Amino acid sequence: MKKLFLFLFLAMPIYAQLTFVAPYIGAGVSYFSPSSTGLNKFAEAYNAQRATILTKKMEGPSMTPGFSITGAFGLLGPFIDLTYSKYTGIMSAELDPTKTAGGGTGRDINLSMNALNMGVGLAFQSGPGVIIPSVYFGGYFTDFKTKVKGTNTKEAEDDFSAFTVGVGATLMIPLSNVVGVYVNPIYNFTFMETDFYRLYDKTSTNYNLLSDETKGGFGGFQINAGILIGATCLN
Repeated sequence: MKKLFLFLFLAMPIYAQLTFVAPYIGAGVSYFSPSSTGLNKFAEAYNAQRATILTKKMEGPSMTPGFSITGAFGLLGPFIDLTYSKYTGIMSAELDPTKTAGGGTGRDINLSMNALNMGVGLAFQSGPGVIIPSVYFGGYFTDFKTKVKGTNTKEAEDDFSAFTVGVGATLMIPLSNVVGVYVNPIYNFTFMETDFYRLYDKTSTNYNLLSDETKGGFGGFQINAGILIGATCLN
């Protein structure tokens, strides 16, 4: 115990010279461009099994810009941030109603995605701001609802999750002692494959139960930008 107090006493002059760049909280807009072999494989299987009735093939998800909330703690040096992001998106196909049972005109798969990313990095002063290259660990939790358009069939819903690792950086520029702006691009990819079998089940898309054909990667490019409160103005 005496050695611990001695270490803290000797470290105080060094600690006093460190520049805090956090804690802070921030909020702003967020954009996510997914890159998923798993979702692409699902779309290919869906299209192949309906080739004779499709008028527009299903493709990978189209995402709309969302919002993000971020918080962080760190110095010029070790730095940790945690960011929550929310997105919506859609995957859709069009069908020839004269060739479908019940006159269905297409299928929409509406996606609601909640993402959580934790970054661990090092902060460096760069001109008037701070740049923080980081390694990220994330989770993407997606609820989906799907229905055949033009029919009275009940809407089906379920979910899937993907866990990712990634690399990115945060650029922070203080505007005053308590307010700043930030930009945070991240590229994520899965370290283990995600199973999308629930998408197959809810859309009546066949697959081999003994194979891994419903599994695939999930990741993509994400960028967050906004205003932060609590940043210390750097000299």
